[in-house]
Amino acid sequence: LMARCPEGSSLPHLKVPGILRTSSRTREKSMELDRLKGSPAYLIFHTPGCSRCEAELAALPKHLKGRAKAFLVDMDEILAGRPGLAKELFDAFDLSVLPHIISLDKKGIVNGKYLSLSDSLQSSN
Repeated sequence: LMARCPEGSSLPHLKVPGILRTSSRTREKSMELDRLKGSPAYLIFHTPGCSRCEAELAALPKHLKGRAKAFLVDMDEILAGRPGLAKELFDAFDLSVLPHIISLDKKGIVNGKYLSLSDSLQSSN
């Protein structure tokens, strides 16, 4: 499972519905994952009702400074409405445990996986 979308690779070319967040804006959109780039950018797979997911999403605004952005993917929504896409996402990413947070550099290259945004805040305080 760790070999799926490894560090140093680009994200797969999959069009996925989600929410794009920056420090100043939040909007729903469908996005081709391989177009997600930032300084930094985060791809966050989550599910509603998951306390760990909620903690990570609550910590997100502190990471959205400058040109940083995050694309949030609700896996419950995708599983319910687009099972084919869900299968493609499960094949491309290790989604065995949610939330699954990936960081990307300004060119869209994966530079971190299995991250915790809330833990990094606690360690910096």
